[in-house]
Amino acid sequence: MQRKAWKWVFGLSLAGLILLILFTFGLWILMNVGSVLFRMLFILDEDMTVHGISLAAFLSNFVGSPLFYVYLVDGAALLTSAAVLIGTKKR
Repeated sequence: MQRKAWKWVFGLSLAGLILLILFTFGLWILMNVGSVLFRMLFILDEDMTVHGISLAAFLSNFVGSPLFYVYLVDGAALLTSAAVLIGTKKR
């Protein structure tokens, strides 16, 4: 492939990685907000204390999930394109 195509692959995979990170944090935030709203609407406690789930607990089953494989493919594309761009550097 030409160098221009590898630049496109690198740029798209870098943008994809940033969007995946934002998506993961968005899911975590949405899950915490959803659990608080669910508790407020359906479990009518007078002394309600809210405990959100930590990011570590949210990502505890991350390996093996479909999102993990999306990260894996994106990382492989990013590393491959970076290696090719470094290897074919113009002098």
